[in-house]
Amino acid sequence: MAFERALSRYDINHFTHPSLNALTIEASQPGIHSIKYGSGNLDFYVENKDAKTTLVLFHAAVPPRVNTYPVFQGLTITQNLKCNLIFVSDPVLEMNTNLGWYAGDTLRRLQDDLPKALSKVLTNFRSHEHLVFFGPSGGGFAALYYSRLFPGSWAISMNPQTDISKYSPRAVDSYLNAAWRGLPIEKAPFHHSIIDSYRKDFRNHIIYVQNLGDRTHVPRHLLPFLEATQENRSKTALFAGKWGLGHKPAPGRILSEIFRQVISSNGNWNSITSLQDADVTSTASDISSRSQKYIKSFS
Repeated sequence: MAFERALSRYDINHFTHPSLNALTIEASQPGIHSIKYGSGNLDFYVENKDAKTTLVLFHAAVPPRVNTYPVFQGLTITQNLKCNLIFVSDPVLEMNTNLGWYAGDTLRRLQDDLPKALSKVLTNFRSHEHLVFFGPSGGGFAALYYSRLFPGSWAISMNPQTDISKYSPRAVDSYLNAAWRGLPIEKAPFHHSIIDSYRKDFRNHIIYVQNLGDRTHVPRHLLPFLEATQENRSKTALFAGKWGLGHKPAPGRILSEIFRQVISSNGNWNSITSLQDADVTSTASDISSRSQKYIKSFS
């Protein structure tokens, strides 16, 4: 899959920065910020709305109909939200593979560098107090990974992979060949699973949005995550929905409502756990039974 760099699809100001160390973004500079990163760029789409909450958004695998980068998914669903916005385009798109989990490549250790870059942006948001990460699928892995590195932050992760090695072999091999010279995932120097990281105590909170009709992501990704975090179950609010068979996202109205509730909470986790659809008690076994029953209803 070949991608071309094209900023013209976004009708907004464009700023360039010579390096991560030189990155500075003033409140008066909303738009796309391209940071020289290795032989390519790390691209942010930034909107500072002088809000207390900042939402960082990661994209999922780029569909075949899209052949340009950078990619900023979620612009429409977030346009009316009262929060600051930072959309991040995965630099791996420059390597002509459509999914990279924001895990970097041989010359660019994004899992080390991105937290530093985000911290630089956040220091220029004077009203910023609460940090939230969002991503679907592969971007959901990124939301879980990076949120853990920012104590006190929240992750909204929709149908995420929690262990990249358990995802589609074709997609994983495409990424490894493009970014890590074909190294086996166990030998490539990046974190491909967040299960062990979350098995220990963690200082962030998670809103896990999962379609119960997903035959692969429930058993391979959600259930191991719930098992690993059982001792800290109250830190994960599970929103499990019945949205059809397969890797189906939550309907926009549901996702929009979650965003609004998170923003209006002002960092109060109890306000999220008290929501009608928030589940902070069900075990992996409970969810497995519900998922299997729902999937069987289609046969």
